[in-house]
Amino acid sequence: MADSDLSKVIAEDYKSQNRWTTSWLIFYFILTALFLVIFFVAKDSDTKHLALIVWILTLLGFIGVFISPLTGNVGEGVPKGDALNIGKNPLKPFRGTGAASAGAEGALRVRAEMEKAAYGIQNRMLPVAIVIILNLILWLVFKEWQFALFNFVINMGMTQIQYYTQPTAAMYALK
Repeated sequence: MADSDLSKVIAEDYKSQNRWTTSWLIFYFILTALFLVIFFVAKDSDTKHLALIVWILTLLGFIGVFISPLTGNVGEGVPKGDALNIGKNPLKPFRGTGAASAGAEGALRVRAEMEKAAYGIQNRMLPVAIVIILNLILWLVFKEWQFALFNFVINMGMTQIQYYTQPTAAMYALK
């Protein structure tokens, strides 16, 4: 890969990663705070139960951004599950360097592996399983099948949007 192409991919992927992570963290933070407020302000128990379930879903979404393979630093000397290194993208040292250095292509390969892991089946099915389980609780325990169905559709849409908007520049550049 030419140095200019490598620098372009690094810049694009790094910017895309920061935008994706920041956007989803803000989105889930606002929803989590909103449903927590609704839970504490609501007077009737049905509203409290519904707000609690949705709060759990949004909190899990917020946490999911942190444990996504995209946000962790996977590389030499870093344990694979060390996903709380949210600001440690392996491409960070190579941003804006102009010409690509010898380590830049290796960092891009590490980043491509992170992106492939994020597109893995476990990263796709875990949110789906959580949404199904919590909405079954809404339906079967709290007898709120309409809200459970509505919540299921909204949450499935959100998980798919989150999944399909993940950064992929490094993964596709090295195909």
